[in-house]
Amino acid sequence: MHRLRTVYLYTLVDPRTGTVRYVGKTSDPDSRRRTHQRCQPGGNPGLSVWFAELQTAKKVPVFEVIAQISSWDWALSHDLATAGEFKTIRFYRQYNRFRRLERVLNLLPKR
Repeated sequence: MHRLRTVYLYTLVDPRTGTVRYVGKTSDPDSRRRTHQRCQPGGNPGLSVWFAELQTAKKVPVFEVIAQISSWDWALSHDLATAGEFKTIRFYRQYNRFRRLERVLNLLPKR
C-alpha cells in the first residue's frame, strides 16, 4: 500500500534581525526544528559560526515551514523539494544582498 509522502521546505531566521539565514528541507519538521534549536551544526562552517553567535546571545534560530510538497512517489516529492530549496536559496541570496542584509549560509552543490 502506498502512502502520501511529504517534504517540507523551511527557513531559519535570525531572531535578532528577522533575516532569513538558511533554507532547508525535511520530512520531519518537528525533529529538524529541535535539532536546529539546539544549535547543532553539521558540515556547514558558516552555519556553525552563526549558531555560536546565537548561543552567546542566548537565542535560537526561528524555524518557519514555508512550503510542503506531497506526492505518492517519494522520489518525486524529494526531487521537487530539492528544486524548490535551491530556488528559495537563490531568491534569499539575491534578496538579502539587495537589501544589504546578512548573507544566506547555505552551501549549494556545484553543477
